[in-house]
Amino acid sequence: MLVLRTFAALGAVTAALAAPAHAQITLTYSSWVPPTHHLTVWQANWAAQVEKATEGRVKFQGLPKAPAAPPGTFDAVRDDLVDLSYVTASYTPARHLLPLMAELPGIGSTSRSTANTKACTCSASGRTGRARCSPSGR
Repeated sequence: MLVLRTFAALGAVTAALAAPAHAQITLTYSSWVPPTHHLTVWQANWAAQVEKATEGRVKFQGLPKAPAAPPGTFDAVRDDLVDLSYVTASYTPARHLLPLMAELPGIGSTSRSTANTKACTCSASGRTGRARCSPSGR
């Protein structure tokens, strides 16, 4: 979820900085879960926070219906059907491998070491695409 927030915030800030001063940008977002689901509520709250932080230069419009089924969400963003959404890597396991590291069973010898491993933040380094993980908070 942290990675999604980071990419979404980066996208909003990039869009805001790429526009002429005081221009308004409207981005669309979608959710494939019901409007009362905590992820949809979180998206709306996040959008409101970005609108406030950018003093209205970046606006968001929530779509009433997702333009694609959950496995096609990444493609919907890539194909400009929607500007931002969230992706669940477990729906497309062959496509997004790095986020699935947290779902590996038996990754640690105890529940505490497994929890510490899952709290790891990962990022791809350079063009090699090798993952580099460091425990959160360090």
